[in-house]
Amino acid sequence: MKRSVRAVLGALILAASASAIALEYKKGDLRIDNPWTRATAGGQTVAAGYLEIVNAGKAADRVIGASTPAAERIELHVVGLEGEVMRMREVKSFEVPAGGRMELKPRGPHMMIMGIKRAFKKDERIPVTLRFEKAGDVAIELLVGGIDAPTDGKHKH
Repeated sequence: MKRSVRAVLGALILAASASAIALEYKKGDLRIDNPWTRATAGGQTVAAGYLEIVNAGKAADRVIGASTPAAERIELHVVGLEGEVMRMREVKSFEVPAGGRMELKPRGPHMMIMGIKRAFKKDERIPVTLRFEKAGDVAIELLVGGIDAPTDGKHKH
């Protein structure tokens, strides 16, 4: 009995720690932290991707594109006020300043994943290639959170 209780508790701890993993990727002076997206409903064809890019270098770099085999395309989007209406629009790139950071977050700059091929399920990982002007391609994975993941930019795995 004690052995089975320990086994169940061990499995629960492993499951909890697996969902608490914060993903991090590095290439040169760039570090990509906590890439994530939300789970999607069946039939949903768009999703958004979020992450933080830290540039420890002495030169700025730019995200100039992204792609994934899980969707037709990824667009780079910003959100801003046009008059009194909040609007989203596509941009060609995101600058990551030298010695600074760029955060893609809900209600802010983000990746718009268009034409998703199947629903994203909680705890799976979606492969994405980020394209940087100087650093080149960086392969990452977006960890899928729940459909109700926070929109305040404080989502952590």
